[in-house]
Amino acid sequence: MELAEVATLTTLGLTGSVHCLGMCGGFPLAVDLGSRGWHRVVPQLLYHLGKTTAYLFLGVWAGWGGFMLHHLLGGRVAATLLAALAAFLMAAIALQILGLWRLPAATGLARLFREIATPVLALAPPGRGLLVGVVNGFLPCPLVYAFVAHAARTARFTDALVTMAILGLTSLPVLAATAIVGRPLAGRLGAYAYRLLGILLLLFALYTGWRGLAPWLGMEHHHHGMSMG
Repeated sequence: MELAEVATLTTLGLTGSVHCLGMCGGFPLAVDLGSRGWHRVVPQLLYHLGKTTAYLFLGVWAGWGGFMLHHLLGGRVAATLLAALAAFLMAAIALQILGLWRLPAATGLARLFREIATPVLALAPPGRGLLVGVVNGFLPCPLVYAFVAHAARTARFTDALVTMAILGLTSLPVLAATAIVGRPLAGRLGAYAYRLLGILLLLFALYTGWRGLAPWLGMEHHHHGMSMG
């Protein structure tokens, strides 16, 4: 994966993590209830470990799907198709974030995951942190969808895992701070960050689409071989 992609994904993850306060900020606050001092650290670490593990699981399947498409259609055709699909999905999510388009709601799926999370929250803090993190990682989220789309476009396990690991790591600082001091960044700052995320995601969608067309336009002089490693 190129350094520019890593930097872009990191920027998207950090920007989107501020919005996560409104959507998922309650989870880090709940995983260590009943704990004091340093006893709060382990549940928090397990929570982020569980969430990142869920992201990596999604990345494995996204990378595998992209790899299989390359195997079936050939490298250049599959690369263009995956780039187009990823660009379309990211653009659609960006337009929804900016209030310019409305995607079908996933409220039913979100409700199901919340029902699953309810008994998990009754567990003791260490186990609660890990399992709540896993459930949180699978919750419907526009930012996760965008990262999964990019992971599929890479068509490589290593790049797909790096993509989803970046998402997990960039969400850690803000959510960890939330667990320590509450939700001081929620509200207006979260709304501004969400709009910025929409703009950045739209730009990344355009870049992704251009990358998919570049080989056909003679604008790319090297080709990265696709592999499972």
